[in-house]
Amino acid sequence: MKSHRSMKSHRSMSLTCLYKQLLKPHMIFAYAVFLLIAWLPIGAAVTLSDRHKKLSSTPTLITNPTQPTSKPTSKHKNTTSQQENTSPQREFTSSHQEKPLQLLATTTIAADLVKEIGKNRLHITTLMGPGIDPHLYKAREHDIRLIKQADIIVYHGLHLESKLSTVFERLYSSKHVIRLSEAIDSTALITETDTGLPDPHIWMDVALWSQVAAHLADRLSEIDPHYRSHYLSHKDQYMRKLASLDKAVHKAITSIPESKRILITAHDAFSYYGRAYGLNLKALQGISTTSRFNRYDIHQLKNFIINHDVPAIFAEKSVSKRGLNALAHTLSTAGYPITLSDALYSDALSHPGLAADTYLNMIYHNTLAIVTALTRKHPSPAVKSHTSLPSSNRNQPSYVVAMTSVRK
Repeated sequence: MKSHRSMKSHRSMSLTCLYKQLLKPHMIFAYAVFLLIAWLPIGAAVTLSDRHKKLSSTPTLITNPTQPTSKPTSKHKNTTSQQENTSPQREFTSSHQEKPLQLLATTTIAADLVKEIGKNRLHITTLMGPGIDPHLYKAREHDIRLIKQADIIVYHGLHLESKLSTVFERLYSSKHVIRLSEAIDSTALITETDTGLPDPHIWMDVALWSQVAAHLADRLSEIDPHYRSHYLSHKDQYMRKLASLDKAVHKAITSIPESKRILITAHDAFSYYGRAYGLNLKALQGISTTSRFNRYDIHQLKNFIINHDVPAIFAEKSVSKRGLNALAHTLSTAGYPITLSDALYSDALSHPGLAADTYLNMIYHNTLAIVTALTRKHPSPAVKSHTSLPSSNRNQPSYVVAMTSVRK
């Protein structure tokens, strides 16, 4: 018991001595210094946090990095502030205008028209290349990517692109989509008797294609208004060429004897051409190459050719020759030799550098081939049944000279 009391008394004395030591002046000073050092990092963190909140809640003016960071004098304060606000916006607008727009055209014929109106302002991608039949075209996975990447889509319509037309119609709300055939009034369209569908081959009439050119220029001007004068000036130049070509084609067709102005083709792609320039049209297939023909169709066409003394029939570059070969064989068996020309371009242009690599060249080439074949005499059975176009410009008829000058 005595030992326990002495230990308790000793502990009480030790605490009293420690308390007295802590209350001495030099110990109080040391303790204050310790608290100050410990508080500095915490206080700095709080201060930085508050400053960050103030900065994030205050609007920030982004200035041109080339301008001095010091505040302008009151004399030039408004001018400098205006330069800082407008300079970056002016630079952005300029760079935006210079960047070519990505345009996707479905066919080579549509792409050629876009190129004439847009020139180097548009970066043009063609979905269906030279010689491709749009009636039979099936979309690939790569095509979907091209459609997504395009700023503008240009297609013919009137079911020329088959199921793709439905895809494009669904994109009207999210992309700039231009349907070329909407330029033509419905009363000017030719309707197929059997199906009741409108004929999509409106480019075969140069005057109608001129209307499409004007429509395309207007639509591009709406989409890209900064370049309105660019589109309209190129449209005017191209429409003058089309007007000259239209007159030349009229003159060329009138050189064919009236009784011989009969154009027989693989499929009904030249109805607008025939209506515009005065040719009687017959075809094995309808307006689409997906339509079928049979022996009866061949027999009927054979009788028409013999009865009207037709000197030539015309295959097409993008369409199978199977039907016309069968027709030519049937005529030959009947003792009627026929010229089978394979020179016509209908739904697609040729590869670059060949006879029909532009729309102007295509119409020129087709017209010259038609006139050449229909003004010749019947070939003898021993003669190869293919036509060839004149290779020299010497002593050419005036319509040939006129069409040639348009293409330059």
